[in-house]
Amino acid sequence: MSHTPFKVPTLRNVALRTPHMHNGRFETLEEVIEFYAKGGGHQFTNQSLAIDDKISAFEISSEETADLVAFLTTLNDTSLLPEAPSRVPSGLPVLPVKARAVPAPKFAATTTRYGTRETTPTSALRKPADTPDSPSATFSVKPDQSIQAAVDRAQSGDRIEVFPGVYNQSVMVDKAGISLVGVHLNGERPIMDGENKRGDAVQGSADDFLMQGFHIRNYTGNGVVNQRATRVTYRDLIVENPGLYAVYPVECTGVLVEGCVVSGARDAGIYVGQSRDIIVRNNEVFNNVAGIEIENSVGALVVNNSAHHNTAGILVFLLPNGASKVASHTRVINNRVWENNHENFAKPGTTVSFLPPGLGIFIMAADHTEVTRNQIFGNDSQGIEMISFLTSQVSPRKKMELDIEPNSDNNLIHDNFFRDNGLRPAKIFLDQKLPGGDILWDTTGVGNGWREKPGLRTVPPELPSESGFKAAHAPSGENR
Repeated sequence: MSHTPFKVPTLRNVALRTPHMHNGRFETLEEVIEFYAKGGGHQFTNQSLAIDDKISAFEISSEETADLVAFLTTLNDTSLLPEAPSRVPSGLPVLPVKARAVPAPKFAATTTRYGTRETTPTSALRKPADTPDSPSATFSVKPDQSIQAAVDRAQSGDRIEVFPGVYNQSVMVDKAGISLVGVHLNGERPIMDGENKRGDAVQGSADDFLMQGFHIRNYTGNGVVNQRATRVTYRDLIVENPGLYAVYPVECTGVLVEGCVVSGARDAGIYVGQSRDIIVRNNEVFNNVAGIEIENSVGALVVNNSAHHNTAGILVFLLPNGASKVASHTRVINNRVWENNHENFAKPGTTVSFLPPGLGIFIMAADHTEVTRNQIFGNDSQGIEMISFLTSQVSPRKKMELDIEPNSDNNLIHDNFFRDNGLRPAKIFLDQKLPGGDILWDTTGVGNGWREKPGLRTVPPELPSESGFKAAHAPSGENR
């Protein structure tokens, strides 16, 4: 894929840098926001592979646009601008420099209400730099209160307990060491409901983050997202109809996702991408396009999960143009992967929109993957499929330059249980005259081996048994 990269500057002084965009297309920040609200470059091209599939249209009101522009103007700082010269080498007269007039930001004066006390905004509550850290605190949030207000007041090590009720809110967590815990009373838990109009339920970039015990539903973006963080834990979450992704850590180190029940994601129910040191265990994923997806990641353990009635159950992928260029040492152990035959309802143009229904476990371009002791049954197309990226429908037909090694190498599949797979293969397999079955391999890559009981339906009929698979150390958090 040929594409032109652009160096993106910081947002400092963005309101002063007109015209905007790499080609100077827009005169105002309002025009830039409108451009992205309509889907960015997707509205001008059908070549979706040239644009990140995570960029999509969104709703934003005129008031929200004004607030966003007002915030961007607060990033203006002309204190370090050089002085205008009094003369130039040519000897020509120097024109006077006119300062650009930028309106001062206008924010509505608001009072934050938290608990039973009115407080000043969080910025006014910050401790002086020489104040010793206070002991960890616990904050309580009731249904008529703001979760975000509690997060804004909390400090590292604090615990926020959210009581049962319905919260029509979105929350941003951008400070380390916060625990966001749903309190269970009489069988009830707190519900975060996006009413099919809010973007993400919880978004953050915070280290040492724990979220557990919530029911999340009806968001248009994602359920819970964390990016570029260390030690992130999602536990005992019920997530339904979350938008694209339900549980979505990206570029993280030390990820634990356990005991979650996830359904209705238009992309992946549990997605861990561009990350390392990962554990995904004891979860149930169903009625998603992809149940569990480990993408461009290293050192993942996917164990004791139930993946059923998705389009595809468990994916281990390496895709081009990501922050990470490798996908290796994923272990898929002791999972139940069954009846993943759901119609594909992904957003058109996304990677998973090309998935045919009926896939149990799908490995693409990943290396040193071990798949063992899984129960794989009732998947209409294939129990396990392993291919090169170049074989996939994701790969464009035209010649492209890849920044990844596209083949699946040194993988080991052994001692799994198979039953009733491949009985009603999807159209893409029939069109290529490929039978459904238990195992499909496109014969690309090196060092791949299968050690399964005889009698399976496989393509090709004879599979090599020797593998170059080398196990890596277990994720450091395996016992946490």
